[in-house]
Amino acid sequence: MLSIKRKKGFTLVELLIVVAIIAVLVAISIPIFTAQLEKSRNATDIANAKAMDDALKVYYLSNYDTDEALSTQRIWGVDEGYIFVNQHGIRCAGNSYLALIQAGYGTKSDWKKNGSNEYVSTVLKCHSKTKWVKFQITFTQDSSGEMSFTYCGSTKINAEYSGNSDAFAKAINGTYKDISLGEGEN
Repeated sequence: MLSIKRKKGFTLVELLIVVAIIAVLVAISIPIFTAQLEKSRNATDIANAKAMDDALKVYYLSNYDTDEALSTQRIWGVDEGYIFVNQHGIRCAGNSYLALIQAGYGTKSDWKKNGSNEYVSTVLKCHSKTKWVKFQITFTQDSSGEMSFTYCGSTKINAEYSGNSDAFAKAINGTYKDISLGEGEN
């Protein structure tokens, strides 16, 4: 009697079914992972903005009566300074970069002078792709020497501000100010 021996292994149809199931699972999971990645980028930007804000305030309070005081410059008749962050890096007016160094954002060698009163670095970048592609913290000094801090964020790369600029200020528990966000590259 002739017996047919069956080989051990999977048939082509079985392998194709397994590959199709894996492809469907990957197609379902990619958008979920992408959304979670963007949420973590937004959270990173908020945490960095809060840390920079705290660093500026601590630096200001600990150095306001010394030679290392937080400096401002005369812009449109107002003494103000800024920290501007976009997807290329960070720009600071005056010596506000010293507050960031003190808070752990690089060393002096990581910061380069750009013009007469501005410093740039790539130690910090805006990570979000959808919520805020750039944000700015502005500090203003009044005639009595008191500092006030305002915030603005933008979802558009080539716009001064956008509809959720106020949302950025709220996210870091700050006051919103309608300001023109810088556009220069680092």
